[in-house]
Amino acid sequence: MSGGMGGGEAGVDPPTTTKGDLSGFDTTFDRVPIGADTQILTADSTEALGLKWAAPTASGVSLSVANTWTAIQTFLDVEITGGIQSTRLFSKYFEEYFTGNTLGVIWTLVNTAGSGSASLTDGIDNGVTLATGGSEDNKSALTLNNIRHFDLAKSTFYCIVVNNNLGRATAGLSNGGDPLGVTNSYSVLDSNSNSNFALQTGDGSGISNTVTDITKNTNVNQWKIISNGTNVKLFAMVLGSWVLKVTKTTNLPTGSGQPAIGTQRVSSNPVVKCLWLRVQNDD
Repeated sequence: MSGGMGGGEAGVDPPTTTKGDLSGFDTTFDRVPIGADTQILTADSTEALGLKWAAPTASGVSLSVANTWTAIQTFLDVEITGGIQSTRLFSKYFEEYFTGNTLGVIWTLVNTAGSGSASLTDGIDNGVTLATGGSEDNKSALTLNNIRHFDLAKSTFYCIVVNNNLGRATAGLSNGGDPLGVTNSYSVLDSNSNSNFALQTGDGSGISNTVTDITKNTNVNQWKIISNGTNVKLFAMVLGSWVLKVTKTTNLPTGSGQPAIGTQRVSSNPVVKCLWLRVQNDD
């Protein structure tokens, strides 16, 4: 065959023999056999032809290849139209980019026990940091000034957070000032009683959580929670796509709620950093 396919020399038949094969090169052209379903082509200098088919890997949750705020922000700009503003509150949705060095007056720090703190470091990629006091069971929350006009049974919550894997930390919707307490709420949970992140829900009489397959980490993690009255679902952003991790049908919340970020000291001091959050009522 003249003009070999897949990178072969002119006048030389390509080394491919099977559907999906590729032509590779070291000192001469040779066949790169097709891999198994769902495998991806990966560069590997130890391979004779410099390539191999392998299963995709992901450590914890990866928001993007770079796992940086710039990459995250690029994705958000695609999903959320209208540009970037620091704070937006409307009847249908609320959105907050925690930027600058002063927390907006729309937010209230509530210390259920102890003396926690909320602070911002100037810069778009630093967010707001919430920490508890130093005593056992100290509990703190950052809430939206009791503005509870989001439907806990029919809403979507997004957040970008960083956890330190200590104590307990949560981010989501709650109808009380304590998102970690027994209240109508839903949230993504980082708890030292679990080795993995979890979806936590409360119906006012009880609270429970279901763990995901994502090991707790200190990466920048992006989450989406959808509540539809029948179940609550937790999605994680993995390599640029939303992936469903947990569906919960117990302790389903009802009524209205407000965005809240919470921490509680349990043996160790938890710290949670939130870069961005958004909640919307779903029609």
